[in-house]
Amino acid sequence: MEEVHLWRGSAEQRALRSESTKSGQFAYFSRQLDYPDWSGRLVLDFGGSAGNLLRDPDCAIRPEDYYCVDVIREALEEGRKRFPAAHWVHFNHYNCSFSPEGIDGLPIPDMGIEFGMILAYSVFTHTTREDMQTPPMATASGVLGHQHT
Repeated sequence: MEEVHLWRGSAEQRALRSESTKSGQFAYFSRQLDYPDWSGRLVLDFGGSAGNLLRDPDCAIRPEDYYCVDVIREALEEGRKRFPAAHWVHFNHYNCSFSPEGIDGLPIPDMGIEFGMILAYSVFTHTTREDMQTPPMATASGVLGHQHT
């Protein structure tokens, strides 16, 4: 089942959300970025849903160093319950699949933080060309990792 159905599908589909065990994202990014030292790095998970990156049992990112920006408020609330030390930011941006009630053209929130890593797992396949912008908090010393499905 596609992730959009776990959040925006029928009542039966949404009920399956707790059984979803999406994992492997941390291992993917660690391998893609040549196994970096994650300690002390502030990490932005752009489109991170309920913190699937942190759910990976091998994740080396400390929850207090983890920031998640997503368009689905319910996903962020679920992540906040699982990882209360992490940081959760709702991006009320329009997306025809995940956030049809959002505001079209809304800029990515600038949290005033310089992130050492910005990660996006299967995000850009759900956006328009105009929305494919580097988040404003990227720094010259930071790393952007992404994955397309």
